[in-house]
Amino acid sequence: MVRSVGQLLRLLGSSSDGEVTAAARAICRALARDGLDLHWLGDRVDGALTNDTEAKPRLDVEDHQATAAWLLEHRRQWLRKTEIDFLETMCGWIGDPTHKQAAWLNKLCIRHGYRP
Repeated sequence: MVRSVGQLLRLLGSSSDGEVTAAARAICRALARDGLDLHWLGDRVDGALTNDTEAKPRLDVEDHQATAAWLLEHRRQWLRKTEIDFLETMCGWIGDPTHKQAAWLNKLCIRHGYRP
C-alpha cells in the first residue's frame, strides 16, 4: 500500500524510532519520484503556515524557453512523453506562449521545483 506524504508526515510523531526513520525515508522517496525534495516540501509548509501569498506555489515564468530547457535538462526522467513534447516545443516557441501554454508551463515548474 502506497501512503501519501501527508500520511507519512503524521508517522513522524510516532514514539518508535524505527517508524520515524522509515517514514522519513519514505517521504524522501515519494518526493523524489516526482522530482522534488525536502526543501520543496519545507517551502510549501512555510507558505501554508505563514499564509504569505509570496511563499505559496505561484510562479509566472518570464523566459519560457529557458524554463522549458531547464526542466528538460534537470527533470526529464520524471516527465511524461506529452510533457517532454510540450517542453521541446516551448524551447523553440517564438513570441509569448498562449494562456493555456503558460498555465501548463507554470504547473510543471511548481511540480518540479523550478526556481527562476
